[in-house]
Amino acid sequence: MEHQLLMFRLNNVHFGIETKSVKEILRLKEATLYEMPKAPKDILGLITLRGAVYPVLDRCIEPVKRNEKDARILIIEVNLVTIGLVVDEVVSYLSGDEFKMRSENEVDVIDYQILEVDMLF
Repeated sequence: MEHQLLMFRLNNVHFGIETKSVKEILRLKEATLYEMPKAPKDILGLITLRGAVYPVLDRCIEPVKRNEKDARILIIEVNLVTIGLVVDEVVSYLSGDEFKMRSENEVDVIDYQILEVDMLF
């Protein structure tokens, strides 16, 4: 089965995630987030989607410089844990064959399925 990748940008670095891990993509400026008092600075807040509540992580180094028009929240499932991850921009979708043709210098790929969940927190 051919892999499909969602390519996104965070802190001016390009990453990829298998589309099967992405449950939904939301516009950051249109999302309703609920603040969490005393939460770590990386947790932007909580979001409610279809009755489920998810933490939203923001790993951006300088959120003030983020273009709010392009910013998205990726709702992803990582090791059976569902979270929201704020990204600066969703760049494109790539099939496995398209990805193989690209230079390794052009894009860094992280497979979130093997990324430890605690690395995201």
